[in-house]
Amino acid sequence: MTDQRKWLICGIGEELFGIDLACVIEIIYKPTIIRLSSFNQSVAGIVEWQGFEVPVVDYSAVGNNSEMKINWGEIKRPVILLELGKCRLGLLVDSISEIAADTMKQSLKIDPLIESKIKELKGVIEHDDNIIFILDPNKLAEMVL
Repeated sequence: MTDQRKWLICGIGEELFGIDLACVIEIIYKPTIIRLSSFNQSVAGIVEWQGFEVPVVDYSAVGNNSEMKINWGEIKRPVILLELGKCRLGLLVDSISEIAADTMKQSLKIDPLIESKIKELKGVIEHDDNIIFILDPNKLAEMVL
């Protein structure tokens, strides 16, 4: 039997990323993000969701993309809410594209240089002639710590 997963494809900057759909609990299209200065630059702040305060990672603020700024008066970028066991995490993205079903046969080998620079990668797939970087939600959660 072929291992088939579904990925939520989203855009962050000029790249496409995939998140395992099994981890996605909700998408908030117009989030109210509360900025907390005590977090590092990769954490945009927190959103309140069903009585929980959920940290939100701004992956575009990591590495060379740190010049991207958030207009705190009105957030127009969606937040993907993820559930990781007992933990919840938000991922601030630029766009939501589609849900894609891919088999592991379509996985590509990650270049060691890319893998060493982007620690949050779980894999790379090809979908509709696009390269999709698969993010590891657990490694994203480590960015909050």
